[in-house]
Amino acid sequence: MSFRITFFVLVILSVILHAAEDNEFALRSNGSLAVWLVAGPFPNGKPGSDHKENCLGYFRDYLKSAGGEARVNPVEGDKITFDNNTVSWKNSISGTDGLLNYIDIFSVDQQTPGVAYAFTKITSEHAQDVVFKIRSDDGVKIWLNSKLIHDYHIGRGIEDEEDYVSAHLKKGDNSLLVKVDQGNGGWALQLQIEKADVQPITGLKNKLTLLESIAGKIISADLSVNPAVIKSDSGLKNELSLKLVSGGLSDVRCTFKMEEWQTPVVINPGELAVGSHQFAVDVPQITKPGMISVELTAATDKKYINKELQNVKSWKVYLLPHSHVDIGYTHVQTYVEKYQWEHLENAIEYAKNTESHPPGSQFKWNTEGIWAVESYLKQASPEKQEQFYNAVRKGWIGLDGFYGNELTALCRPEELMRFLERGQRIGQKIGVPVEAAMISDVPGYTWSMVPVMAQNGIKYFSIGPNPGHRIGSTLKAWGDRPFYWISPSGEEKVLCWMSSRGYASFHTGLNLTENIRRINSTAIFDYLSELEAKDFPYDMTYLRYNIGSDNGPPDEKLAGFVKEWNSKYQSPELIIATTAEMFRDFESEYAGTIPSVKGDFTPYWEDGAASSALETSINRDNAERLVQAEKIWSMLDPENYPADEFLEAWRNVILYDEHTWGSWNSISEPEVDFTLQQWKIKQKFAQDAERQSKKLLQDALSKISQNKNTVKTMQVLNTNSWTRTDLVIIPADWDVPGTIIKDRNGEAVLSQKLSDGSIAILAKDIPPMGSVIYSIHKGNGGKIGKINTSKNSIQNEFIAVKIDPVSGSISSLKSIEGNHQFELTDHEKGNGLNEYFYIAGRDPSDPLPAANARIHIKEQGPLVNSIMIESDAPGCNKLTREISLVAGINRVDIFNTIDKKNIYDKEGVHFAFPFNVPDGETRIDIGWGNYRPEKDQLPGACKNYFTVQTWVDISNQDYGVTWVTNDAPMIEIGQITADPISYGWINHLQPSQKIYSYVMNNYWETNYKASQEGSVTFRYSMYPHGRFNSEEATRFGIERSQPLLVVPVKTDTRIIQSFIKIEPASIIITSVKPMNNGQTLLVRLYNSAGRPEFVNIKPGMFKSDNIYLSDPMGIRRFNLDREIEIPAYGIRTLILERADL
Repeated sequence: MSFRITFFVLVILSVILHAAEDNEFALRSNGSLAVWLVAGPFPNGKPGSDHKENCLGYFRDYLKSAGGEARVNPVEGDKITFDNNTVSWKNSISGTDGLLNYIDIFSVDQQTPGVAYAFTKITSEHAQDVVFKIRSDDGVKIWLNSKLIHDYHIGRGIEDEEDYVSAHLKKGDNSLLVKVDQGNGGWALQLQIEKADVQPITGLKNKLTLLESIAGKIISADLSVNPAVIKSDSGLKNELSLKLVSGGLSDVRCTFKMEEWQTPVVINPGELAVGSHQFAVDVPQITKPGMISVELTAATDKKYINKELQNVKSWKVYLLPHSHVDIGYTHVQTYVEKYQWEHLENAIEYAKNTESHPPGSQFKWNTEGIWAVESYLKQASPEKQEQFYNAVRKGWIGLDGFYGNELTALCRPEELMRFLERGQRIGQKIGVPVEAAMISDVPGYTWSMVPVMAQNGIKYFSIGPNPGHRIGSTLKAWGDRPFYWISPSGEEKVLCWMSSRGYASFHTGLNLTENIRRINSTAIFDYLSELEAKDFPYDMTYLRYNIGSDNGPPDEKLAGFVKEWNSKYQSPELIIATTAEMFRDFESEYAGTIPSVKGDFTPYWEDGAASSALETSINRDNAERLVQAEKIWSMLDPENYPADEFLEAWRNVILYDEHTWGSWNSISEPEVDFTLQQWKIKQKFAQDAERQSKKLLQDALSKISQNKNTVKTMQVLNTNSWTRTDLVIIPADWDVPGTIIKDRNGEAVLSQKLSDGSIAILAKDIPPMGSVIYSIHKGNGGKIGKINTSKNSIQNEFIAVKIDPVSGSISSLKSIEGNHQFELTDHEKGNGLNEYFYIAGRDPSDPLPAANARIHIKEQGPLVNSIMIESDAPGCNKLTREISLVAGINRVDIFNTIDKKNIYDKEGVHFAFPFNVPDGETRIDIGWGNYRPEKDQLPGACKNYFTVQTWVDISNQDYGVTWVTNDAPMIEIGQITADPISYGWINHLQPSQKIYSYVMNNYWETNYKASQEGSVTFRYSMYPHGRFNSEEATRFGIERSQPLLVVPVKTDTRIIQSFIKIEPASIIITSVKPMNNGQTLLVRLYNSAGRPEFVNIKPGMFKSDNIYLSDPMGIRRFNLDREIEIPAYGIRTLILERADL
C-alpha cells in the first residue's frame, strides 16, 4: 500500500514538473521585460493621498506562505494564501514599452486600494552593473536576489517621475520581485534596464517557469470599435481597435469581414515581438449592428474572433481650456499671480493666431476665476486692458464668475454674495454678461450657492473636482450626470455638470514645462468608450483641459491638434469652447430631459480650515463685522461710505476662505521657507480683513462717538431688523463715574462690574436698526436679577446648569421656565455637554478626555454669573471652559479656551454635545436656508462632517435646543467620524441628537497646516425652546455673531430712530449698503420662515418713495409693479431711493 501511494505521488510530480518549463525571453531594445509572473490584488487598507499612512498592504508581507517577499521563487500557478483567501501567480505580458497595467490585468476599478507583485528572473551572461528605470503608480519596493534595493512609498501617477536604481547583476539567474501599491486612480508598473554607463545593454534575458510555453502563440486578442467616424475620399469609415498579445509571432495577417462590406479588410503586421500590440484599422462605416468575424493567422498559430458590433454614435466633445488657479501651492502667491497674467496674454496671442481656423478649432481660454483677471487689469496698461476687453467680446476669453476656488460652506451669507461681485462688475464694464462659473479641485458646495449664483446671473456651473483625494463618493454620484440644482426656496436653478475626469486628467505633476501630457486620440476614445458603456444619454460631452500641473499654461498646440482632428474625423467633433458656450449648446439641445435635484451638496474640504482654527475664527468674525459696519455707515453717514475700502476688506475675507491654504509640501516640510512664506500670506488675508473691518466699523461709529475719557453717556446700537434685548459690555478702558446705568426714563437697569474691570448691562428693547441712550452715574450696582451660583451650578429664571466635578462638562442643562420643563443633557451618550475629546492619530475609536478639573466661580452678581473650569487636556498646555448665564436671557454661553501645544503628529480636537431630545430632528444652518442631514443632502454629499454657518437645531414635536457656534464651523453627528482616511467615508448617516464641535486637526497630507499652537477661544450658545421655529433659530444665530454695539457719546446726543422698518418678523434685513453718494440704499431681504411672505416696508429714518427690485450688487434694477412676495427661504435685493430725489 505504501509503495503504491509513493509511486502515485511520483507520477503526479513528474507530470507537474514536465508541464512547468522554463521560458526565456530576450530583453527588448528599450530595456523592458516582456513577460512577468504577477499576483494580486491584495488589500491595502485605506491609504492617504501621500501614502504616508494606512497603506497597510504596502507594509505587509503577503508572501509569507511562499517563503516571504525576500525569498519567493514562484512558478506559474503557485498559490498564495492569506486571511483565508487564495491568489495564484499568473503570467502577464507587458506592453511594448514595458507597462504592466494592473487595472486591466486584474479587472478591478480605480477606487479600490490594492497591492500587486510582479516576479521574473533576469539571466545575465556575465556579472555587470545596471540601472533599473522605474515608473510606478503608486509606491514601489524592489528586491533583487533577496535584497531590498528600492523602497519609495509615494502617491503618484505613472508619468509623474522616474526612479533610477543602481543594481548589480551576478552571472546567471537573478531573481527580481517588484511590489506596487494602489490608493486610487491608475495602478501600474513600468521597468526598463540600462547599463550603468547608459550604453545599450546586452547579454540579458528574462526567464520564467510557465505551465506551458507561450513562444509562437497568439496569447489573446480583443476587438472593439473606436467611437469615431473617419472622413476619406472613398467615404466615411470606422476605426477598429485590435489588441493582440503576442508570444513572438511571424507572418501575422489579420482579416476582418462583415456582411455589409463588399470586400474583407486585411492588414499584415508581419513580425510581432513578445508583448501587447495595438492596431487601429480603418474599415467601411458600420451603419447598423452586425457580426464581425476576424481571422488572425501567424506562422505558428491561428485565432478567430466573432463579435457583435454596434454602429458608432455621433459625438461632440467640447474642450474647456483653463489653468487651475491655485493661489499659492505650486509657487508663492505673488509668483502665481504673475504666471496667471502671462497665461492670459499668451491665451490672447494663441486665439489671435488661430482666428482663421474653422469654428471649433480656434483657440479659446477660460479664466476659471476672477482673482487673476482683476489684478491683471489693475496693473495692465490701457492698451492691454482694451486688448483683454476685446478678447472677451470676441469670445476668445471666457469669464468664469467665481473669484476663486472657494470653500463655499465656510463663507458667511453676505460673503457669498460678494464672492461673485467682481466678476459681475468686470462683465458689466466689458458689456458681456458673466453667465457661467467654474470650480476646480474642490469637492462639494453649500446649497446656498444656488440662489447666490442664480441671482448674480450665473446660469451654468462647471464642476471639476480632484480625481480622488478626499472626495468621498462625489465623482461616483455625479460624474457626467448633468442636473439642474434647485435652490432652497425652489425659485432658482443652476445647470450643473461635473466632469467625470475631474479637472486634472492631463496633468503630469508640479513642473510647469516638462513631461507635458497633451490631448490625444487614446484619451478621447477611452473616455467616450467609457461613456457608451455607461449608456450616457447625450451625444455631447466635455473635458476640462489644463496641462502640466496646477497653475499650468495654455497649450499653444491645442488649436492645431483640433483643426487636424476635425479634418480627419467626422465624429467625434472636437470643439474648443468657453464654459458658457458649451453649457448654452447643451441646454438648448437637452433642456427638457435634464433632471432636477434639491438639497445640500455638503462639502468635503472645509475640514482643513480647522488646521488654522484661530485664523478661521477671526475671519468668521470679519465677515459679520463688515455687515454691521456697512449698516452703521448707512445709518450714520451714507454720503461718505468708503466703498473701495469695503471692497478690499471683503476681498481679504474671500481670499482667506479660498481653497489654497499653503504649499504642496506644507505637511512634509512645514518649516521650510517655501511653506512659511505661503502661510504668512494666507494668514495675512484674515489679519488684514480683521484690521480693515475694525477700522471701518470704528470710522462709522466715530460719527457719533466721543473719546473714552469721562464717559457719562453711551449709545447702544442694534444693526438687526428686529427689536433686541441682550448683554452689552462697557470696556474696562472707559473712564466712567460708576456702575449705575440708567435708561432714558431715568430708571436703573441691571448692571454689574466684571472681574476684568468691564461693566455688563442688560440693554432692553433696542429698536431695529436704531439705538437707545443710557446714562452712567456714580455708585455701584443697580437692579437685582434672578440669578444665583454655587461652585458647581448656576441658574437664572430660564435655565439651570450643573457641572460634572470630574470631567468639567455640563452634567445637567435644564429648561425651568413655566410648566414646560425638560432636561437637555443625555447622560447615556456621554458624561455631559461640552466635554473635551482629543484624538491622537487618525483613528477616533479611543478619544482622550480632559482630566483633573478645577472649578471655581468667575463672575457672581445680579446680572452675569459664570463658572470657570480649568483642566489638563491632551494636546494642550491648558484647557479652560467658562459657562455663563445672564439674568433675563434664555441662553447658556460657553467660552472654551485651548492653549494648544505645537504637535506635528496627526491629531484632532472635539467638544461633545450629547443632547437629550428624544426623536429630535437635526437642522443645520447654511445662511440662505437650512437642511436636515441625510434627508436634504444630495447623493455624494459628505456625511463625516458638516459645515455650519451659525446654528444647529435639534427639536422634536414638543421641545428642542438651538446650538450656536461662533468660531468653529465644523461638526460631526452621532460620533467622532474623522479622520475619514481611518474611519472611512459614511454613505448613510444614522439619526442622532449628539453633535461634536470639530475644532482642530492636522489630518491633511498637503496644502493645510501641519500644526498649530497658542491660545484659541471657541464660543458657543445654547437656547432651549418649544417646537422648532426657523425664524427664531435664524435670529438667534445672527444675534450671537452680530452683537449690540456700544459707543461713548456726548450727553446731548439724540437716539437714532429705526432706519428701516420691515414686516413681518420672519423677513430679515441681512445687509444694507449705501450707493450713489448715499442717495440710494441696497437692501437685502431674507425670508427665514418656511412659508411665503409678503413684505411691508414701513417708513423709517430713511424716507423712500421709490423702491426697485435689483440684482445682488445693484448693477441692474427692475420696477416693482406689485407687492414684494418672498418664498420660503427666498432672497430679494432692493434699491431704495431717498424720497427727495
